[in-house]
Amino acid sequence: MTSLWLGSWLLTTGAWAEVPAAEQTSPVEDQASAEPAAEASPVWSEPVLRGAEQLSMSPEFVHGARVSLDHLFHRRYDDSLRSFSELDGAYPGTAVADIGEVLVLQSRMLENFSLEHDAAYREASDRAIDTLTAQAKVEGNEAWEHFMLAGLIGLKGIHEARLENYMSALKLAFEALRHVPDVRRHAPDFVDITLADGLYNYWRSALSSRYKFLPSFDDAREEGLAQVHQVEEEGIFLGPPARLSLTFSWWEEKDHEKALQTCKDNEVLYPDNAINLMLKGLTQLKLRRLDAAEKTFDRLLAVAPEHRRVHYYKGLLQLLRSEPEAALVALETYEEMPYLQDYQVADTHYRKGQAYLQLHAFEQAESEFKVSLKAKNTSRAKAALDALRKAKRDGTLEQLAGKKL
Repeated sequence: MTSLWLGSWLLTTGAWAEVPAAEQTSPVEDQASAEPAAEASPVWSEPVLRGAEQLSMSPEFVHGARVSLDHLFHRRYDDSLRSFSELDGAYPGTAVADIGEVLVLQSRMLENFSLEHDAAYREASDRAIDTLTAQAKVEGNEAWEHFMLAGLIGLKGIHEARLENYMSALKLAFEALRHVPDVRRHAPDFVDITLADGLYNYWRSALSSRYKFLPSFDDAREEGLAQVHQVEEEGIFLGPPARLSLTFSWWEEKDHEKALQTCKDNEVLYPDNAINLMLKGLTQLKLRRLDAAEKTFDRLLAVAPEHRRVHYYKGLLQLLRSEPEAALVALETYEEMPYLQDYQVADTHYRKGQAYLQLHAFEQAESEFKVSLKAKNTSRAKAALDALRKAKRDGTLEQLAGKKL
């Protein structure tokens, strides 16, 4: 699941805000005042005050950003957009309305690993970057502006990676990181920016060791994980995103028990987050906890009935149960969904080929493997097709069909 790492860069933008339980029901609960009065000034919670001091911004702005992000993580997208827009009206030049649109659109795309909202995302991202670049030349709010520029440009890099433009993605990653020293110069104690360092250090090392066409680097994975853990514990905005980003790292490290616990920890705070539920179910699949995975996927569809990618994973689940008829129903449902990328079409037909193998429908299996290769030339589809043809020659089709996934 090498595509999983893409989600971790999204988290650097602040999409997963840490809002303590006492703050989750109402924006006023970021205030510590027990006896609110019209004349009284609000007494803000410790994270809000700390963030305001570190960023040299008002507590009202920090609180508003946290509330807007909390809506986002709870998958209340309309509420998030409305909250960001209101905050932008109160604090012009912060670009938070466009930033909010970027985060909502990317969250919707990440839910399905799709590029469905590509054009709208690019427009909102360009507007936000233009605004922040201009404002960064004016005194005031420099830490916020460079923090957001680092996240937005880094996210552009991830978008390029999803299009398999890896060198362009790496260039944008370097460009994003150039804003990090500016954040530290204006807000030396602002720990959230360390998440960008941590994710970059970890994934730069992991990906350059895997893809030989990328430049090689010293292994900084341990340093990167330590930086992510620091933000998890001390971040103003990015505690849960730091924690969730570890899911992708634990997948890379093949420590799926830790990945699953990460998802469970985030689910306590944000039970309806579709991205977290999908990752939880996928990790349960990897651990072959099929009944638990099925419950998670059903929960995901209850939260987001329009979710598409889950049908592919439900098909894979049924294949692992050796229930090919049910697998084909789920895979054909997914196949009819819009906005599928070439690799997703290829994967779907590859899995359909496996289902037909389980049904001993060898001609149909061969046809599906061919369609998979036509959509995207993958080594596993080629290997499956070669194995099928060899079994035909050797008279061992029944043995091939009986192999467990």
